[in-house]
Amino acid sequence: MVPLLFCLKTWCEWWKSDTEAVINQVWKFGLAPNVSDAHTINGHPGQIIGCKKQGGFELSVEKGKSYMLRIINTALNEELFFKIAGHKLMVVEVDAVCVKPFKTNTIVITPSQTINGNDL
Repeated sequence: MVPLLFCLKTWCEWWKSDTEAVINQVWKFGLAPNVSDAHTINGHPGQIIGCKKQGGFELSVEKGKSYMLRIINTALNEELFFKIAGHKLMVVEVDAVCVKPFKTNTIVITPSQTINGNDL
């Protein structure tokens, strides 16, 4: 039996402006918010042009172990795509509801949605 480890991944947006001002603009004009300046995974942005300090989120793993990932889209208004290069995911739960497990290369996750899956 392969040990299963659980990892939480939160995916969110990052703005160079006041998020309250972004939301107020949405309410005032009735339009979708401006596109965020970056996306983060567990608070770590990926590569940002013009930023001297680069580095995204890294998770150390051991070969042969299986990891359960809980992916949470905490973005305000964006559907996000999630993929791990060279791997497939076995989705087992969506929004706290068990689903018939299925394999996929990429998941699409909407705001406030959670998806649990095993790295294959």
